[in-house]
Amino acid sequence: ITSLSKNTYSGKLRIQNTERLFGKTAFESYEFLDVGADKDKALSKYKDSGLLWIEDKPENAVAGINAGLDCALISHPWNENLDASQITPRYDTWKDLYEAII
Repeated sequence: ITSLSKNTYSGKLRIQNTERLFGKTAFESYEFLDVGADKDKALSKYKDSGLLWIEDKPENAVAGINAGLDCALISHPWNENLDASQITPRYDTWKDLYEAII
């Protein structure tokens, strides 16, 4: 589930980049929401599954926590000063997250 765009080409590029980084079997499906779209409804189908939810927007990370997901926050300069104290763990890079999972 990602807020990207409803543009089909953008979605194909996101899938291509994700598969290049994580392999073709890392994700079973992709759901693209419009830029800035609320993720609560999209997350509801995974309620209480305990799946890992990776976010960079604190509001959407909280939505994942509220849906019963295991949430991790990726740090970016634009979210460093936002109140994300209830969201742990927090990773500075995707590599840090990868190493924590492995």
